[in-house]
Amino acid sequence: MSTNRLWVSFLIIVLVEGWLSECCWDEERDALLHLKAQFYLPNDWVDGSDCCLWKNVECNNTTRRVSKLTLSESFENRYLHLSDFHVFKALESLDLSYNNIAGFVQNKGNERLSWPSSLEVLDLSYNSLGNDTVSSFSDLKCLKQLNLRSNKLEGSLNISGECDK
Repeated sequence: MSTNRLWVSFLIIVLVEGWLSECCWDEERDALLHLKAQFYLPNDWVDGSDCCLWKNVECNNTTRRVSKLTLSESFENRYLHLSDFHVFKALESLDLSYNNIAGFVQNKGNERLSWPSSLEVLDLSYNSLGNDTVSSFSDLKCLKQLNLRSNKLEGSLNISGECDK
């Protein structure tokens, strides 16, 4: 099968899934409800409802996957589990500003700290991040905008590589 046929088949499957889906993906809704337990989030985040309609959540109109999350000024802990965001396969923008986050934790079973590879915009401004968190940014190859203003960082940050999108 040629590469073009394979690509067209994949595109048709994605589009059909988007047309058949009237709400967000179940695994993404479940992950958002899990995040709700760690963040002070709006009351409209209710199981069984369309998470694409929730405040602070935006979805891709075609695939109905979560593409943008705004979780600023809402975090209850000091350390954030990055693996809680891996279910969001199309997450392009994540706002975690003003949360007093001091660092990141990878859940057991995962080898290292890593962000969702689809991220293009990441706002971590006004937190308490130190230089020990810098290594977690190395996989952000598609990143176009990173806001680290008003943290406890010193020196420079180098992110290199090619985006797989």
